[in-house]
Amino acid sequence: MLAVAYYIEFLAPDGQRLTPTGVRNYQNFFIAETRTWQSTPYLYAPFVVSGDLSTEGGTNGEAEILAPANMLSGAVFWEATYDRFLVRVETILLAGTAPAAADGVVTWTEQAAVACDVWCCDGMSYTDDIPGEESGLATMILRLTSPFNAVSGTAPTRRLRDDQVGALPATGGIAI
Repeated sequence: MLAVAYYIEFLAPDGQRLTPTGVRNYQNFFIAETRTWQSTPYLYAPFVVSGDLSTEGGTNGEAEILAPANMLSGAVFWEATYDRFLVRVETILLAGTAPAAADGVVTWTEQAAVACDVWCCDGMSYTDDIPGEESGLATMILRLTSPFNAVSGTAPTRRLRDDQVGALPATGGIAI
């Protein structure tokens, strides 16, 4: 039996780990458990990652982390957006043992990271419904963008923001 989980770690804008380690690391599979993956602890949080994960050819991808709207997700997403955090998203392959006939419980263990993406936390929003459904569940959404603005698959450049270099043009047009 196989399953997939996401392990996310928020990082400082320079890519360094935040201290204390493990405070802003989350996994979405093992409910009410703290899991250790590659010597790093990950707390449980209910979230899902969607978007252009692990694209080839240097495309400018976008993704989102969706979580129930509550104090925790609101505080984490606000801090990540305000402080311009990076987030590393690892897609982890899990293997399950066959359940014992008596209890029917499957034991899952992490096997390998099948993908790892690093994103810039670009903004956050709130919705009363999960996109595409009318569930009535309030959701926090953390928008993620690529830290690279790819010119081609072999020549990535850093995406510039106005807080780094000043006012940027809104169009590609040039007037003389």
